[in-house]
Parts: sequence; C-alpha cells; structure tokens
Amino acid sequence: MNANDTSLHNKLAIPGETRIYFSQKRLWFRAMLISVTITGCLYFMLKNGNYLVGLPLSGFLAALLVWLFVKFGNRAPQIIINAKGITTIDAGFVTWNDIHNEEVVCQHKGRITTYFLEYKYPEGYGQVNINQLDIDHQQLVDLLKYYRSCS
Repeated sequence: MNANDTSLHNKLAIPGETRIYFSQKRLWFRAMLISVTITGCLYFMLKNGNYLVGLPLSGFLAALLVWLFVKFGNRAPQIIINAKGITTIDAGFVTWNDIHNEEVVCQHKGRITTYFLEYKYPEGYGQVNINQLDIDHQQLVDLLKYYRSCS
C-alpha cells in the first residue's frame, strides 16, 4: 500500500469490507409523500364524491406504496466490496482479477441524473443503479479505488 492509499483509507475510515444497502431515509421520505398524497386524494374524493378519478388514483398510489416497501424493505446488502472483489445482488461474487473497467457512470435524462456502478467480467457485464443506495457516487469511486489497490 502506498502513501496515497493510506491517506484515502484514513480519510474515509474504510473497513475491511463495505456493505451497501438501500437507503432507508429515501424509503421513509417517499412512503410519507405517497401516504400524504393518498390521504389527500381520499379526502377530496369523499368531500366531492368524485370516485371515478379518486378511487383508481388511490389504488395506484397504495400499490406504489406496497412496491416501495417490498423493494426497499429488502435488508440484504445490494453491493459488497472488499479486497477480494465485488458482490452484487444480481451478479454474485466476482474477484478483482476477473473485473475490468469498473467505474461509476452518470446518465442524464432531462433533469434526472442516475448513477450506476458498471464493470465487466468474464460472464458478462455488471450494472447496479446506486441512486437508491445509501452511498453517493464519489464515495463509491473512492471505495473502488481503495479496494482495487488492496487486491
């Protein structure tokens, strides 16, 4: 390990392994937003008697709320990074020797910016959307550099 790696390790206090999960803060924020919208929709539906629009909209929002809890309620780590390699929920474990061109890429669609962890390995191509995870893109870039240097 060179001096640059040591300073990166001290800067981030990087453990021997990093587990990255869905962000619970984002889950609860979205759940509260959808719950308030459902409540408002039901209130105006009962007040105005407009069931034709209110009932399907409330049902859609309730289904969205259930989907949020199923997806983000998954407490399993979505990404595990250590000196041996990367484990993702989709690709499983891949060693650093088999990983090539790992990077965090940014895609813009209008005002929406989405970050992905992307890498190539012998069996294919790994891509994980990190926007919903409890890490920002620069932290993930730093972790990739650190753990790659430890391998």
